[in-house]
Amino acid sequence: MNPQMVIFDCDGVLVDSEPVANRLLADFLTEHGAVVSQHECHDLFVGRPLQDIINDATAKGGQFKDSWREDFYERMDTALSGGVPLIDGVVTLLDRVDQADMKTAIVSNGRFAKMKLTLGPHGLWDRFEGKMYSPQTHGKPKPAPDMFLLAAKNAGVAPGDCVVIDDSPSGVTGAIAAGMTCIGYAQDTPKEKLEALGATTATNMEQVGELLGLIKG
Repeated sequence: MNPQMVIFDCDGVLVDSEPVANRLLADFLTEHGAVVSQHECHDLFVGRPLQDIINDATAKGGQFKDSWREDFYERMDTALSGGVPLIDGVVTLLDRVDQADMKTAIVSNGRFAKMKLTLGPHGLWDRFEGKMYSPQTHGKPKPAPDMFLLAAKNAGVAPGDCVVIDDSPSGVTGAIAAGMTCIGYAQDTPKEKLEALGATTATNMEQVGELLGLIKG
C-alpha cells in the first residue's frame, strides 16, 4: 500500500478496551430493560455512537432517565481508570510507521476523556497530541467520513494516500466513503463483515505491517 498517512481507530485497534466497554454496556442496557449480552453488544454496537445505541435500545423497550449519558460515562470512566492493555504489537507497528515517515492520526467515536484514560498510561496520548479526532469537536461521528477527511486535510495528505485501520463496520464505511483504503482489524470482529464493506482484513499487527509495506511477507 505504501501510504503517506495511517489513521488509527482507538478502541480495539490501539487499546484492548472493547471487553470492558461491552461488559459495561451490556449491564447498563439490561438494567434499563433492553436485555443484551456482552457478545451481542460487540456484534451489534461496536464503533457506533452511544446515542444511536440508546435509540435502538429504547425502540426495543429500554427506558432511560434524562441523566443516562452522565450515569453511563461515570461507570465507564471508573472502570477504565483501572487501566486497559495495548493491542499486542501495536507499539512496534507505530514505531515502524514513524520510521517510514508516514503521518498519523487517531479518529475515534469516543470522547477525549475516554481516550486519555486508555491511551495516557501507555504514552500514546502524548504521542498523538494534536492528532486525535472525536465527534465532540470534529464533526459527525463515523460512519460519516467527516473526521477522516479533516484529519487528512490537516496533515496535508490526499484521501487516496491514506490508510485507515479500524475494527468496526462504521469505521470501515466511513473510511471507504472518504476515499481511503481501509484495513479492517479483525481480531474480534468477523473478517467477513469488514470485507463485505470494502476492507482488506488483518488479524494481528504483524499482518497490518505487511499490508502497509513495512514488513516483507
